Amino acid sequence: LADEEEGERDRETATRINQTLQEDETGIVIFGEHHSIQRFLDPNIEFSSLGEEIGQEIGTLDEVVASIRQAREGKTPTSEAKG
Repeated sequence: LADEEEGERDRETATRINQTLQEDETGIVIFGEHHSIQRFLDPNIEFSSLGEEIGQEIGTLDEVVASIRQAREGKTPTSEAKG
């Protein structure tokens, strides 16, 4: 039952994102590791998991935004520090 509830929550969240996220906007969704909203997102919405992309824990919202920008540019904090 818990898996079904999580799946329904994921579907509802993805539906809201599909309906409200405008072109050229970036959305941030923070979920636990057992959620998978990406399977319900419109195919034209790019999705990335910061945990997988960056490989580190992220603390503040400013760090999240900076990490998203770096990931979109193909950088990680480690590669940027090395030059």
